[in-house]
Amino acid sequence: MKNTHALTALTLVNLGMRVFVLSHNTAPVQASGTEQVVRARALEIVDAQGKVRASISIIPEGPARLTARAPRTAAGSSPKRSFFG
Repeated sequence: MKNTHALTALTLVNLGMRVFVLSHNTAPVQASGTEQVVRARALEIVDAQGKVRASISIIPEGPARLTARAPRTAAGSSPKRSFFG
């Protein structure tokens, strides 16, 4: 019986909080000015320990090129096939 009273009280408190929150709906926050472009020289994604896991950065001027590291096998040598030709 005590559980029923406690659950009823919690339900009523929850209902009261929902009514309060929904009745005090405020207007969404608007930024004062919006930029059309985000510019940066580099982007780094780090893990919880602060170690860089991925990065995108500017390379020196010159012809564009695609570079990728081939996955390593258990022995540490490069695999026989190349995915990037």
